[in-house]
Amino acid sequence: DTYRYLEDGNSEFRETNLNKLGVFELLRVDLLYFLDVSGNVVWSVVYDRKTGEEIKLAELSDTFLPPDHPLTSLADKKQKHRGIISTSRGPMLFVAKPSLDSSGNGPSHGTLLFGRFLDGPAIARIGKQARVKLNAWPLQGVELGAEQAAVAANLGDSGETAVRANEDENRIYQVLPDIFGKPALLLQVKAPKLISTQGRA
Repeated sequence: DTYRYLEDGNSEFRETNLNKLGVFELLRVDLLYFLDVSGNVVWSVVYDRKTGEEIKLAELSDTFLPPDHPLTSLADKKQKHRGIISTSRGPMLFVAKPSLDSSGNGPSHGTLLFGRFLDGPAIARIGKQARVKLNAWPLQGVELGAEQAAVAANLGDSGETAVRANEDENRIYQVLPDIFGKPALLLQVKAPKLISTQGRA
């Protein structure tokens, strides 16, 4: 149905399937874009699930994304693109996929884009699922602590990992880039020094 909707824009699909609150809660996303093959936005909503209100993101047009934009330049039907978008409301995790039929066949009728803000609860949920103590800081619009600022400046866009430690734990850092390759997010995983702790015990 989605595949056909991106070709003909039928109102029946929109009324039946794109109930804003229902679809966003079902998919647990904050952003949903349907784009045709030319990059025109057929339907889009960015939704604040906390307040229940629609919002606008200056970083993403709600009418058109050019063919060379990282979110629309999917070379073939097997390709998908995922990563981070830096926005005025903080970093957003996204995935973009070609719109294909139910059998995964084409030709593609456009691009489906899903996004979720990487706020505190989302980071905590990811850390819990991975069973690690995970922290994350946007590298735009947020004042970092002294250690985090120094690590972020040192790592830049190198893709390398940095470790800071005290007697009880290691703090492992990495900078994640956004879709344009610019530093977007500083990740920190805390790892207790189990051997030393057991030895003292």
